[in-house]
Amino acid sequence: MVSRFDGADTLREEILRECEAGRPLFVLSDAFPLDYLPVPEIARFSLKGESKKLKRASLLTRGSFLRSQRGEALSGEDLLSDEIICRTSHLHNTLDRRSDTTGAAGSLFSVTDSFGALPEEEFFLSIYARVRDDYVERLRELFGRLAQNGFGADISTGKGQFEIISDFEDASWLDELCNSDPVEERKGVVVLSTFQPAGSDPVDGVWESFVKFGKIAPDFGTDQVFKPPMLMFRPGACFNTNSAKGFLGGIVTVSRVGTTEIKQLCYGLAVPHVWKEVV
Repeated sequence: MVSRFDGADTLREEILRECEAGRPLFVLSDAFPLDYLPVPEIARFSLKGESKKLKRASLLTRGSFLRSQRGEALSGEDLLSDEIICRTSHLHNTLDRRSDTTGAAGSLFSVTDSFGALPEEEFFLSIYARVRDDYVERLRELFGRLAQNGFGADISTGKGQFEIISDFEDASWLDELCNSDPVEERKGVVVLSTFQPAGSDPVDGVWESFVKFGKIAPDFGTDQVFKPPMLMFRPGACFNTNSAKGFLGGIVTVSRVGTTEIKQLCYGLAVPHVWKEVV
């Protein structure tokens, strides 16, 4: 978004340079339906109940999430499945980037669309952010631009459109555990983003991972479509650490086109969560 509207130099000087120095201007969570939050993976070890239900559950209400942060045991009744999100698949033609024509017969691939199961006026997504004080207005501007243009690969067909329905709201309650005493009760974090850990991040933790096969945007004018496979962690990953920086992950060079490096921000927004040893 910054590169397309303000140029590659602005992106490099304004955002990437700060990230490479380990000082990201902002770190975002994934988008969660309504005001739900992800299930901390460490909380699953104390749960009892139907295994299929526990595995499908991925969300908590705000109240249940706060209880989990404090180390209180959850029950199966606290867990919510993501049935509030509907998913459908549709087929795409494969296009040759050099000629902008379809490929051979049968060269189709399937893409999954996600949308809210509630009526449009009742459904919304929540995103949490850590933002440097001097970058709040700029981030508000960038979200506004994104809303005007849409998000995702199919914006030209009308998908990925969204409306910002509120200004930034205070979410300091997510960090309330930082003020607890004793210090041992603050030992641990849960990450609210899909991210890739940095080499200096803690390794003692519990998480769910997957391999992402990302694509390179056509802006770079390359025949190479796919980025190298990336191992990513899903929201809810928990780690044993006293770090107070508020994020994990970093900036990753995923490919090179000529002399241009293609970088991806793989940060995860981290909030405190009581750590209990898993046996």
